[in-house]
Amino acid sequence: MKTTSCGNFSRDGKEFILTRPLLDRPWMNVLSNGAWCYVASHLGGGYSFLGNPTVSRITRWHVDGVPRDTVGKFVYLRDEESGKWWCANGYPPTRKLTSWKCHIGLGYNRIVSRNDGIGAQITYFCPMPDAATATGEDVGDPCLIWRVRLTNHSKKKRTISATNYVEVALGNWFEDTSWREFYLLFNRQEFKDGVLYTRSTQWVKYIGGWQAANSDANNIGFDKAVFLASSAPVVGYEGDRYAFVGSYRDLSNPQAMDTGELRSDIGHGRDACEVLQHRFTIEPGQSVEYVLVFGAIPAQDADARSLTDKYLSIEKADAAFANNQAYWAKVTSSPRIQTPDADLDRLVNDWFKYQGANLSWWNRNTGYCYFGIYNFGVRDACQDAVSVLPADPKWVRDHLVKRIFIWQFEDGDWAHGGNFVSYVGTRTLHSDDPINPCFILAKYVRETGDYSILEETTPYLKVEGGPSSKTDTIYNHVIRGLDFFFRMFSARGLPLILKADWNDALDQVGNARKGDSVMLACWAIYCIREFCTCMEHMKDDARLADYRQRLDKLAETVNAICWDGDWYQRAMHDSGWILGTKTNEYGKIWANPNSFAIVSGVADAERRARIYASFEKYLDHELGSYTFYPPFGQPEPRAGIISRFYPGTKENGAIFGHSSRWRIWAECYGGRGDKAYEILRKMSPITRHEADPDLYRIEPYVACQFIYAPESHRPGEGSHSWATGTAAWTLIVVWEWIFGVRPETGGLRIDPCMPSHWTEARMQRKYRGADYDIRIAKRQGIQKGKVTVELDGVKLPDNLIPPPAGPGSHVVNVTVQ
Repeated sequence: MKTTSCGNFSRDGKEFILTRPLLDRPWMNVLSNGAWCYVASHLGGGYSFLGNPTVSRITRWHVDGVPRDTVGKFVYLRDEESGKWWCANGYPPTRKLTSWKCHIGLGYNRIVSRNDGIGAQITYFCPMPDAATATGEDVGDPCLIWRVRLTNHSKKKRTISATNYVEVALGNWFEDTSWREFYLLFNRQEFKDGVLYTRSTQWVKYIGGWQAANSDANNIGFDKAVFLASSAPVVGYEGDRYAFVGSYRDLSNPQAMDTGELRSDIGHGRDACEVLQHRFTIEPGQSVEYVLVFGAIPAQDADARSLTDKYLSIEKADAAFANNQAYWAKVTSSPRIQTPDADLDRLVNDWFKYQGANLSWWNRNTGYCYFGIYNFGVRDACQDAVSVLPADPKWVRDHLVKRIFIWQFEDGDWAHGGNFVSYVGTRTLHSDDPINPCFILAKYVRETGDYSILEETTPYLKVEGGPSSKTDTIYNHVIRGLDFFFRMFSARGLPLILKADWNDALDQVGNARKGDSVMLACWAIYCIREFCTCMEHMKDDARLADYRQRLDKLAETVNAICWDGDWYQRAMHDSGWILGTKTNEYGKIWANPNSFAIVSGVADAERRARIYASFEKYLDHELGSYTFYPPFGQPEPRAGIISRFYPGTKENGAIFGHSSRWRIWAECYGGRGDKAYEILRKMSPITRHEADPDLYRIEPYVACQFIYAPESHRPGEGSHSWATGTAAWTLIVVWEWIFGVRPETGGLRIDPCMPSHWTEARMQRKYRGADYDIRIAKRQGIQKGKVTVELDGVKLPDNLIPPPAGPGSHVVNVTVQ
């Protein structure tokens, strides 16, 4: 990537070094260890939570159209001789410092600034599980570490106060946001042994509010005490936000910094903050360092020693940071690719895996767009987990058993989302919910060969919340879901769309339970056929034969009644109105179901060719690939909210990440490597950032949900970064379809489909306990060809590498002619 007005990646690609504090949108990083999550902005803003951001929030986040990024974990510096003060974070960014940059890294943010001769370096990170011994979804301690270094670059001795601020809002996000003057009355604080604690005596644990929710269930205090502790001597502290900020002020000009003195008092029943102040005398050229731990302990615990004893020193914090980096190196260790495209390599090797891992923990609560109001989404979890599957299959196994298969009701339907704190699942009747677990389970057993997971036992979910007394095997959970799915078919023999399918915005198509989804039909055919491997293993022969017959019939039905001449239709409304037909004014052609019709084998060669031609005619654009065309130009009540978005935004005909990756998959399926790479390259966050950072606006190091299409008011702008499955699907299409390295039950299939100008590529990958160095040599000018494979110098009879006999290292030479 070339350097832009915002900065560039480090040489190794593992940091983006941002040199511009004043941005149109805050650039976020997710600093998490599976227990604590800090959605951190480049200025140290953002919010923290434990377990669930809706009902177990730790810090506040202001929500508005363009996030103001006004609440953060800030370090204010003040020259005690001159009275001059500033925020070392660079906040507000309109108040320029002498120099500023933020190193946005895998697992950390490091702000480096200088002003008035004083240099500051603030590193934020979470302590991770032990990188050497952690297995599966082991989590770290519930805290965030700030490591601060102050350096005197002037020629005289300086007396500098450092005032460390964090704003606390415990418990239910909605109640704090809408009823702050009421909920602050529950705050209790204590300053003891240099540590400032905050507790709350009221917790609306269940979504729905204090009055609407069950009074007994919500007649409790927040179950955590939150604390701020420092390794440096504390000369002052403050617990009352109003006392620190002052009247008609905010954190850009707090009155406490004018005087430099804190009250050293707490804030019972007040809007809570936690502020600790230090005072240092620093000789010219010298530095001082200290560590802050901001964390949570059980509310009944007397003190925070369980965490401060582990991390509250420079040496212990440095050891925790080294482990943090070792942990993320392990998570991103496999696969590693080398291609002629260095930008693609850095995204696939590090950033998209990192994004996917954090999404596996926290789902769509990893950016400012949804500001932490989402529950854990089952569909999202089933795709995000693929990001870490090759590197850590145990993580995915734990994910399936402990976090996904607990959200199914006894009738076979699934909660569309769930809250791990209250254990309440949301039944929405999204029609794709029973299908997505097939997808990730099939991926897992192909990757690992571990069919024992099918016999793991998990509970069903009670409608009112909490685990049912009824339990079942993972295999039977899937079967019960598929039986539910097959009961929900329309009169014309297609799956009912119900509330919506994958496209949540098609929310009015099937309310009367008559409308159906062609996309879901094709997706189900693909996923259930993949799951048939598990049925074969379980020797469930009668059901296997029945399902295969049903899927064949479904494919016949799609081909018989849903082909529109050059593409497949999208869906049918309850009234019989068709989406995705040539006669429509809007939404004539949709990327899906057509991509899924190709990869599922529903479309034959002739129809595939027509679809590819139609894709190029209608969906191709210099920004990427439309999700459908043309966007709705006015609201269409039969379609629903999708038509109410501004044209070319969100699901209404934007350049959409998910659907474009599925199209890339379909293009590779047909041997069209040039087109697949063209779409991938156009929609890369690096490409869009390089083209115009001020237009794209958002982070170049993570995937976004969509790019504004030409029909919108800002074509080329990116939106909804972090909170998308696009990262996971990019990994899938690059690993499995461009490189063509696909785990199967019988081994590792090698079947590349690459752009014609590539002549070589390399993938280093773990597979079933062994390490494979896969080196691909391809004749220039072809996209796909005859594949010859040598394993450790021995030519194989075909392109399937058999499973390894045990641990070891192997070299695979692949020739494509």
